[in-house]
Amino acid sequence: MMTTEHKLSPVVVVMDNDTADCKQVRRWFEDSRFTTLEASNIFQAMGELADFTVADSPDVILLHVDSCDQELQMVLEMVESITDEVPVIAITRPTVKRARTYYAGTLSQAVNQIETLLPSGALN
Repeated sequence: MMTTEHKLSPVVVVMDNDTADCKQVRRWFEDSRFTTLEASNIFQAMGELADFTVADSPDVILLHVDSCDQELQMVLEMVESITDEVPVIAITRPTVKRARTYYAGTLSQAVNQIETLLPSGALN
């Protein structure tokens, strides 16, 4: 009987560069159980999502942007151009409501959502 291993899609976590707790978020992910890639820009993040030759893709892609309110729509469109299976979480307090987007105002809220998306038993 053949079995196929199913790797869960990574989660893209978008946050404002000027968020006071950027360092805290980065440290938390460094110490967490999640494998994390910190993307320096949207193109690096998209390259990681599009590269199906990588055997061990990260669980979480941290993406810093200048403004979630201004750039999140572009991030969503670029992610959806590659796949519609990658969840996007924005750590920010939104001033604009967007459909199909999960906003987390704090790291704790984002972690709760990621834990739901990537349960510990499901990760490699």
